[in-house]
Amino acid sequence: VTFDLWQTLIQDNRDLRRARTMRRLEEAQVILNEAGYSYSLDLLQEAYRRCFRKCNEIHAIEKDVTFTKQVEMFIHEIDEGLHESLDERYQKQILDCYAEAFFDFPAPPDPSAYNTIRKVAQMGYRIGLISNTGQTPGYLFRIYLKQLDMLKFFDVLTFSDEVELTKPSVEIFKMTMKSLGTTPEKSIHVGDHLKNDVIGANLAGMVTVHLVPKAEAPPPHHGTAVPNEQTSTKSSADVLNEKEESAKPDIEIEKLYDLPHILGR
Repeated sequence: VTFDLWQTLIQDNRDLRRARTMRRLEEAQVILNEAGYSYSLDLLQEAYRRCFRKCNEIHAIEKDVTFTKQVEMFIHEIDEGLHESLDERYQKQILDCYAEAFFDFPAPPDPSAYNTIRKVAQMGYRIGLISNTGQTPGYLFRIYLKQLDMLKFFDVLTFSDEVELTKPSVEIFKMTMKSLGTTPEKSIHVGDHLKNDVIGANLAGMVTVHLVPKAEAPPPHHGTAVPNEQTSTKSSADVLNEKEESAKPDIEIEKLYDLPHILGR
């Protein structure tokens, strides 16, 4: 069984994301001031947005960059040539504050995450995690999962910044299954995101469990195509139809704690 992270095992929200962003920008401004550079918070925010957009363009083709590269991109967007002129120790400080903003404003675990994973492990399943990391590096999530006492349940953790692939890439699912020593027909993926979790895992041949909280109305299955998400030799119409079909999960659950019952059927 593989799990998604964001909005599946941990629950983030807009306020936490904004707070982490401001912490990154404010600390970066202080570090740059110490290094002898004067940049306004507005300028840093625009640089952050440009970096975010460029990362999204990379994610759109199901690729990712390393966390170090992402921070280098941010520094470059602040001022062309800054990455070359800024002393390495200050760049390291910016990288650290960029990452550790998550610990200042962590996304709390789903209340049932620990017991759900524990029960799945007790049922004899090998467990994996497949996560698009965003602005937080995979190495930090390992620390966080250890703090939550959940790291011990995972046999494999696949983070997009470490493998430079993002969901819904079929390859990120395949490499995780290979590391788990399993095959698609024996594998189940659990996640909240229709495109990243359901489409990707379905195209990889896995059984898909879509986590849809009761407050959310599931999107209609028609019109859920994701054009230009992956390179294909098929016609655009064929890809569209395949994506629509792949947007249908095998199972839907409202709460994470429903999963062990589903697996026990």
